[in-house]
Amino acid sequence: MNKLILIIVLTIVSFTVNAKCYVCSHRSSSERYAFIKMNPKPCCGRMIVDHIHALKHGGMDIRYNMQWQSYRDAKAKDRWE
Repeated sequence: MNKLILIIVLTIVSFTVNAKCYVCSHRSSSERYAFIKMNPKPCCGRMIVDHIHALKHGGMDIRYNMQWQSYRDAKAKDRWE
């Protein structure tokens, strides 16, 4: 009986974690477009739009949580996130 309850609880937790990861990875193209419209791309090399606080760490997908970042800096940030 205890094993059955444990299996049910673990299954529910697994679905919850997977659902949360899907929500965290969703990106809004309209928010990205609004950020680019408010902050034109700087003309200093290869730049990308990056989130200041990562979505997977609870950051929101809003234009105020975005920044221009050099491609090299973004890759370095992705390694430690």
